[in-house]
Amino acid sequence: MNIFQDWRFYTALSIIFWGIWGFFSKMTVNKLDWQTVFLFFGLSTLMVSSINSVSAYSNLLNKSAWIGLIAGLTGALGFRFFYQALEKGPASVIIPVSAMYILVAVVLAVIFLHEPLNLRKILGILAAIAAILLLS
Repeated sequence: MNIFQDWRFYTALSIIFWGIWGFFSKMTVNKLDWQTVFLFFGLSTLMVSSINSVSAYSNLLNKSAWIGLIAGLTGALGFRFFYQALEKGPASVIIPVSAMYILVAVVLAVIFLHEPLNLRKILGILAAIAAILLLS
């Protein structure tokens, strides 16, 4: 099996990088206002996406690109409010509680993408909720 073809590899990387990101975000909002931190986040995102998406520029006029724009805008708004919350409260509570976004994503995926929701997934969601509540 090629690890670079497995979604679990990239999921693990995202968990690691998001964990490090949450830690450094709290360190930064302890020294700077949330607006400045949000600006740095946006600039960093622009740099990474520019490097990784050179071949995607031909898709900018594609009708589905609007869905990507909406995803980017809603994600940016989520980060905007996340940084504001992080400036006002403890990272050890805000980071796990803000992870409740998975519930919104799961409900939308089940309703609009018709993704199956079986007992195992429901138990996994409940376990994630319990973990988030215990951490916060």
